[in-house]
Amino acid sequence: MRYKVGDIVYLRTDLRPGKYGNDIYTAEMCYLKYKPLVIIKIINNKRYKIEDSYFKITDEMIDHEKVRTEGVTLNESRRILLSSNITVSPDNETELHTNDGKTYKATCSEEDAFDIEKGIMIALLKGFGVSWTELEELFEQTKYKDWKPKSGEKYYRINFARVPRIEWVANNGFCMNKLDLAFGNYFRREKDACDKLEEISKL
Repeated sequence: MRYKVGDIVYLRTDLRPGKYGNDIYTAEMCYLKYKPLVIIKIINNKRYKIEDSYFKITDEMIDHEKVRTEGVTLNESRRILLSSNITVSPDNETELHTNDGKTYKATCSEEDAFDIEKGIMIALLKGFGVSWTELEELFEQTKYKDWKPKSGEKYYRINFARVPRIEWVANNGFCMNKLDLAFGNYFRREKDACDKLEEISKL
């Protein structure tokens, strides 16, 4: 058997009803092909029992390449989640301890109210090498992905003069504003405009 209990696997999408190794794939199992499957038991060293299903699967049904490329992160996430003990110190520092001896900490600042759920999430993010600042940045980008300045609203733009610079202007419907909106030269944050200017300067 190629996998162990706790591993996350995927079925091949080309499976058709029939025998694969020591078990049979049926049409009723088709929904399993499009979701990650968690192995919870190995039966007679021939078949796998998977979580939330009475169906059994075999090595021959599994997409091993997809498991190799996509299963690593999921398995690591599950390992940390299921093998963790959580403690909170008197200083409101949340510590997440895994069975392999690793510890991830999240410290609550004096300005913030203590939130155990947020502390656990930050500790988990640290385990995956992601900072809370990076996550907030992602939320910010997603929230304002399709943002455009409304009439009268201010925005940042790049002035492509002899020495390019960042300007903060209002969308007053002038020709310059219309050109900015047409060519995507508008940014909600100064940081976004600076990042774009840096990107352009490298071309």
